[in-house]
Amino acid sequence: MVTSYFETAGISCAWSYDDSTLPAGSSAHTHTPGEPVQENVVPASCSQEGSYDEVVYCTECQEEISREQKTIDKLAHTPGEPVQENVTVTHDKTTYDEVVYCTECQAEISRTPVELPIITHTLTFVPEVPATEQADGTKAHYTCSGCDKLFSDAAGTVEVTAADLVIQKLVHIHTPGEAVRENEVPASCTVDGSYDEVVYCTACQEEISRETKTIKAPGHELSLVAEVPATATKDGVKSHYACANCEKLFADAEGTQEVTLESLVIPAEFVRGDVNKDGVFDSTDVTVLQRVLVEYEVPSYNAVAADVDLDGEVDAIDVTLMQRVLANMTTWDAWDAKHSA
Repeated sequence: MVTSYFETAGISCAWSYDDSTLPAGSSAHTHTPGEPVQENVVPASCSQEGSYDEVVYCTECQEEISREQKTIDKLAHTPGEPVQENVTVTHDKTTYDEVVYCTECQAEISRTPVELPIITHTLTFVPEVPATEQADGTKAHYTCSGCDKLFSDAAGTVEVTAADLVIQKLVHIHTPGEAVRENEVPASCTVDGSYDEVVYCTACQEEISRETKTIKAPGHELSLVAEVPATATKDGVKSHYACANCEKLFADAEGTQEVTLESLVIPAEFVRGDVNKDGVFDSTDVTVLQRVLVEYEVPSYNAVAADVDLDGEVDAIDVTLMQRVLANMTTWDAWDAKHSA
């Protein structure tokens, strides 16, 4: 049996028939589904689900092809402002429940217990300590003598930490002082010297700069020392050049041939006090001179060498001076210096 729907003259009609009775060449009706539509809609709220029927009709004959019931999920709660419930105040604390309700359905969304200690701070004002170039400063604040907490306000409502109160120390600008010398190595006549030229900050004493400077070698300052001729009994000295800076001795005016004082000696003709002419001065010479003075016969003697006090005469004074020199009580040079005038 096939049922066909049609409309004529504004009237909907249904015609049922057995497709076996259809005229020859005719075929059965096939539905053409249209877009799904919603019917019997029940809106959802935040307290319960909603629903609707999803219906599909044939676009040709308008016959209902399918109907399925759909669920609409509950809506999310809309939180309102927190409110306080079950408030209890004792001598040392306040407790309450902080509750949030949905503004649409009034359902309770959350409930949080809160406990607040009751504290009365004893605050003392601490003035600002300005920062310097050497140290951090501290902002003005209040400190409680009861709990040692820190606050930025006199009411004790804004708690701060020590780190919050730090005023960073000022950026230091160096003030250069006069340059000073350090690690000085003096120059010699021929070798350069050096020193560090250092500048310190007059405020913090920090080293600002250090530069190595060279001290140029000045060279020798030579002067001619004239020859001192030897005498019969006293050594002489060859002419030479002496440096006023390093006190070295040189054989040439250019200061290239350094010499020693020993190498400049011009030997005397004979040894002073060598009366017996054996090349040395010793106690034997004293004995020989004593014999000469008492006119005791001696083979030969050096009368010039015997005049050790250089007064032009050979006498007992010469014997005494020879004995004093042998006893290390004086020297020829010391005698000469004392009696040169």
